[in-house]
Amino acid sequence: MYADRAVLLVRFVEERGVPAEEVWEVTAERPDFDFMWLYEEARSLATPEGAHRPSVVDVRANRTDWGGDSGTFEVALTVSKWVLDQGATAAFGYAFSECVSRMRTGPTAGLEGTHLSRQEATERARWKVAAAYKIDADRLSITSEEISGDSWTIGLADAGQATYEVTLAQEEGLVVTTRIKRTLDPGTAAAS
Repeated sequence: MYADRAVLLVRFVEERGVPAEEVWEVTAERPDFDFMWLYEEARSLATPEGAHRPSVVDVRANRTDWGGDSGTFEVALTVSKWVLDQGATAAFGYAFSECVSRMRTGPTAGLEGTHLSRQEATERARWKVAAAYKIDADRLSITSEEISGDSWTIGLADAGQATYEVTLAQEEGLVVTTRIKRTLDPGTAAAS
């Protein structure tokens, strides 16, 4: 299968069908690995050393042949947020970072990396939150922004519903990792 982009998406949820409290994502351009490897990595994140974590693994592949030729392979892991609550964050984070490292080893010949500008970072943060939580990006207002090296941390608010802390990190201007932390406003949390 051909794909010029591979995505690993991890959502931490309280229970199935509820929006994620936290989302981790890595996107690799021009991936140079077997896509079944990415699927197996997602499965191993959900079941480390045989331990069971309530989870769902979804795989989606698409191909566009309409003028330009492109393809995307995406693996989405939805896992119980108790992984974060039970002190397993470090182990899960390490396993995720190992997966990210492997995704970063693809060929980048002919691709020129660029650093995210402030505008690109804020727009990408809005777009990532809108995609993850199925809300209109125009409803999101910027509450904070900070740059540190090749990483941006953008604070967003959704009109009294929730706040989001979005961290975008780049390597060589090509691979982007995203981490979204969602916090419901107290009045919203009581109502849900």
